Amino acid sequence: MKLKTWGVSWNQELPHSIDYTCTECNDDSLKLDRGFIERCKKHIVGFDAGNHSAIFMCPKCFCLFWFHLNQDVAERFFSDFKK
Repeated sequence: MKLKTWGVSWNQELPHSIDYTCTECNDDSLKLDRGFIERCKKHIVGFDAGNHSAIFMCPKCFCLFWFHLNQDVAERFFSDFKK
């Protein structure tokens, strides 16, 4: 699957989340567990195909943060996701 860049652009100013929690309010509703992909699809606002960075908006405080998706996860994540 060829992944394309779309939505909010990644930049060095965006905070990086290493544990899928919001870097501003520590909301963990996007944590990695059963249902992770379906839950996260509601909050993704962009993707950078160059470095596989998914940009999310926190469902609680609406701040933006990003984390890397490896190729397999990105393909599963976007296989039925139309933006």
